[in-house]
Parts: sequence; structure tokens; C-alpha cells
Amino acid sequence: MIKIPNSTGICTIWDWNNKKSKYQKREQGFKYYSYKKINNKQIAKNFKSLDEAKKWRESVNLVIKQNDTKVCFKEIKERFFEHIKQKVKVSTYDTYLSSSKYLKFFDEIPLADLSSSLIDNWLLDLKTSSVLEIQHKTRLSYRHEVALLSGILKYYGEYIAIEAYVTPMKKRHYDDCIVNKEKYHIAKNKNSQKYLSESQLSSFLNELENQSSDSSDFVYTVLGYFLSFTGCRVGEACALSWSDINFETKSAKISKSVMWPRKKGTELKISNLTKNGEERVIPLMDLLIEKLNMLKGSNSRPFGLIFSFNGIEPLKYRAIQVRFNRAFKEVGIEWRSCHILRHTFATMFMNLTGMEKSLQGILGHKTPKMTNHYAKLTDHIREQGMNEFQEAISSNKILKFSRPAV
Repeated sequence: MIKIPNSTGICTIWDWNNKKSKYQKREQGFKYYSYKKINNKQIAKNFKSLDEAKKWRESVNLVIKQNDTKVCFKEIKERFFEHIKQKVKVSTYDTYLSSSKYLKFFDEIPLADLSSSLIDNWLLDLKTSSVLEIQHKTRLSYRHEVALLSGILKYYGEYIAIEAYVTPMKKRHYDDCIVNKEKYHIAKNKNSQKYLSESQLSSFLNELENQSSDSSDFVYTVLGYFLSFTGCRVGEACALSWSDINFETKSAKISKSVMWPRKKGTELKISNLTKNGEERVIPLMDLLIEKLNMLKGSNSRPFGLIFSFNGIEPLKYRAIQVRFNRAFKEVGIEWRSCHILRHTFATMFMNLTGMEKSLQGILGHKTPKMTNHYAKLTDHIREQGMNEFQEAISSNKILKFSRPAV
């Protein structure tokens, strides 16, 4: 970011251009960053126009009077959502909003009176049979709601509270929010094995092929192959245009993502950013190049979006799920999510190569911790690691062991 002369507290936003290897001034979306202090706390916000940034910086509508020690949770919650609105994806924002309905318990409570014991009472109330009955008794925990509450209270302490604020959230609340601990841990252990075996993946892809009754259905088959052998998020794959595929270098540029609407009244859009905001180029296997060429030939459309019927609108998320779930069910696979293919690719890649750093770059993760979440630990990896360890020990000239006499 670069400060704007004669505009105190306002900067232009610059992004790194991988092709030109330099920073360039952002030309679309939120182009200005503005910041100011309220009650000795610095707050910031991004804007599309300079006028909006100036008006916000000069406004005082967000200020809480210093003698107002009885501000209620509802007001802080509303300000928190205003704070994050431009910082998170629309789908993430909608998820937070959906979870916030469970926080109405605190709405009229002053922040000064919000205590750990009150949070205990809230969790007990959430776990009553009447609340769970509405959710068909399938809820295993309220961890998302606890995390959201924690985020709101941290926001209050960082941006609003005049004096040092100690959040009433305790570590125990993340355990106390579990509805049924036995079922929760069973589900958690099951999720730790969230990937398809090589034989399951083969059966799934063959079934997708079998269900491609005409050329229009073939696009779902190629999408299945693409997700399985690149580990791309489905939104990233469906945002790809033919111009993003380099058939000579056998690579794909991942720089955009489809944002499907999750509720009525919102529109489908293609974001110019990936989930972590960074562009990456991933290599493509010969098998994928072959499938993509077949798809290009079948629709005679070497332009526009790849996974689309007209090159303009991406495939509908619901339609993808229906096709994939039908294939999963037909071959006896219990998983019902196309995201399982990302986990499968990561696990298979690590199982066959052991190249964690390479996998991190392909998946587009900023930290190895997230990559490890996707690449499940298999028996083969354990055995491979122990075999390599044993070979290293055997060839070590410093470590010497006495052998018992025979």
C-alpha cells in the first residue's frame, strides 16, 4: 500500500503481478485502504472509490462514547459484521450470518456483564432437546458458534474497548459445546480418513464416464478427472477459461474462483481472486491434457469457460453434486461431496511421492499445517518412513550396536 498525498489515513492498494515480477496498482474491486483511531484503537476498511474512503474516515458514526460502559452485545455484533464484510468471501460472510442467529441469547446483555458463567448457560440452552429437535437431532457440536462469539469478543477488545479487555471465553467452552461426545469423536475419527482409495477413485471416474450419455454430460466427467488429478477446489476449476490452459507447457493458471449463491436474492459471480488471494500455476498430467482436448473437440468451443455449456455461465454447483453423488452411490462410496476429491488427490500425491512442499504449492496452501489436514496419514506412508529410517540407521557409521553372541 502507498499513502495518498494530502489524504491523511488513506492508501492505494497494490498487488503483486507474477508475470511482470513487480507490484501494480489495483484497478478493480477494492482499490483504497483507509484507517483511523477510535477510542485509541485503530480500525481500517477497504473501499472501491476514494470518495467513499474519505467519507468513512471523516465519519464519527462508529464511535462509542467513552462514558458508555453499558454498550450491548447486539451493537458490537453488528459492528463486527460491518468490519469483516469486505474482508471475507461472500459465502463465508453468509455462513457467519447463519451462525449468528444462535447468539441472540446475548443481544440485550451489556458487554460488561457478559461472563464465562453466562456463556455456560447459553451452551446448556443450546443443547436442550427443543433446540436440537428443530435440527433433527443431527447437531454434534456448536463449535462454529463458539468460534464466532470468540471472534466478536476479540474484535471488541481490539477495536472498541477503552481499557484492557479480558474475554470471558474459556478453553472449556470448546468442549462444553459438544452435544454428544461419543458421536462427535466417532464422526471426527471418520473424517480423519476422508479420502478415496485408488480403487474407489477408479470406480468413481469410470462410473462418471458410463453416465455420460451424450456429449453435454461429458463436461462433468472431465471436471471429475480435473479435480481428482489437480486437487483444485471446485470453484477454482469452474472459473477456468480455455485461455488459462497452456497445452504446450501442460499447465493451468489458477487465478479466479466461482462464488455460487447460497441463499435466494444473491447472484452467482466469478471472483478475480482464489481463496487465499494468490495466483498459482499447476502442472497437468498427460491424462488431463487428453481429456481437455476431447472436451474441446466435443463442444467445438475453444474459448470461454471450460466447465460450462455456453462458455459464459459456469456449471451449477447443485448439478455437479447431483452427478457426482449419483456416481458415488452407484459404486458404493459413502462420501457425498466433490471436496473429497481434493483430499483424495492430496493423500494419493503424498502416498506416491512424499513431496510435501510440492503438494503445498499445487493445492495453494500458505502453511504446511493446512496441507497436512488434506493429505491423510496412511499405513503406506508410515511403512515408507520407517523403511527409510531403518536404511539411514543401517548406513550410519557413527551409531554402532553390539550384537549378542550366538
